[in-house]
Amino acid sequence: MKGLGMKSRFLLLSAVVLSFGGMLLSGCTTTPDETYKKSQMTTALDYPPDLVAPAINERFAVPPLAPPGDVAAELSSDSDQ
Repeated sequence: MKGLGMKSRFLLLSAVVLSFGGMLLSGCTTTPDETYKKSQMTTALDYPPDLVAPAINERFAVPPLAPPGDVAAELSSDSDQ
């Protein structure tokens, strides 16, 4: 390494980092969820989920919003204490 210039060292280090990153990424897979597997992988995945329609998959379920009166009542009772 003594004879290598700064640019050559940088290129060598870049090549090592890129090859290591490539090895890491080659281990990554995109696995479909269970509902997609059950459908024989024929239906389209809902990514991102349709937030207007009710969520069929619990993973995408969004909790309902609290009525505005309840939140205001809780906040006022907390400030009284």
